[in-house]
Amino acid sequence: MKKIIFLLFVAAVAVGTVNKANAQAYEEGSSVIQAGVGLGSSLGLPIGLVYDYGLKEKISLGGYLGYASKTNNYGTFDATFSYIIIGARGN
Repeated sequence: MKKIIFLLFVAAVAVGTVNKANAQAYEEGSSVIQAGVGLGSSLGLPIGLVYDYGLKEKISLGGYLGYASKTNNYGTFDATFSYIIIGARGN
């Protein structure tokens, strides 16, 4: 029952977020910075940072930087894996 309530809560928040996101348009010369944390990943707790610059009313360019780290235990030793993601964005 707790899982169902949690999933309904997440769905309600997601629907509310989508409606608000559609109301915003980029303006020429505006900048947007977003930070995020991933959930449910096998890579630990991924984090990300996004930057967008408005070229026109509905066109933007920007970049993405993400990081995640995971440690595996192989019996006699531990191995840590770090993932760094760098990318370009366009909307």
